[in-house]
Amino acid sequence: MPRLLKKIVDSNVEIVWLGHSSFRIRIINKNIIIYIDPFNLNSKNPIANYIFITHPHFDHFSPKDIKKISYERTKYIVPRELYNYYQNSIALSPPSSYDFVNFGCDTVEAYNRGSNFHPKENGWMGYIFKINGLRIYHAGDTNLIPEMSVARGCDYAMLPIGGYYTMDVDEACDACNLIKPRFAIPMHYGTTIGNEAMADEFAEKAPCQVIVLYPER
Repeated sequence: MPRLLKKIVDSNVEIVWLGHSSFRIRIINKNIIIYIDPFNLNSKNPIANYIFITHPHFDHFSPKDIKKISYERTKYIVPRELYNYYQNSIALSPPSSYDFVNFGCDTVEAYNRGSNFHPKENGWMGYIFKINGLRIYHAGDTNLIPEMSVARGCDYAMLPIGGYYTMDVDEACDACNLIKPRFAIPMHYGTTIGNEAMADEFAEKAPCQVIVLYPER
């Protein structure tokens, strides 16, 4: 059975799922707010210090949602094609590493094999966040790819399970076999594609512990 939680708190780090592929990470002891792919946000979300975008599709790069959580000092970490969209942008390509003041991140390739929704040559990505001794992997929109192996042994792996555009449940289970995370967190279901039953199926089949987060609304 999955662990059903509203949020994860570990090593002074809070992880909240906002639905789809959107997450908010708070470094509690530094009061730093990080968003990943903010989409369909409510009006109660705190202002971001950092916003990470995996790729420019509408359900991952949503300017109206970004505006809700931005202020003049917000930093935007984006694929190179979005570099000129905002001031304070940092453009990254995979694979690469970047050190911020209180955390670091590695970029990881994210692409499809067998379809062209997310071509490898576009340089879109996932992220491995390195915070307070934790490694938190957000896979972005991807199939199971060998480049994921750099996330091996991570503490938390946020993996898409909805299928069609990304991994489905079985492929996400294979990704867990490759990565061997301490915990897997399903994402990219229940909105544009997939349903809640997929999360239960993933929890039953995955070769690791699964945390199913309730989306904050």
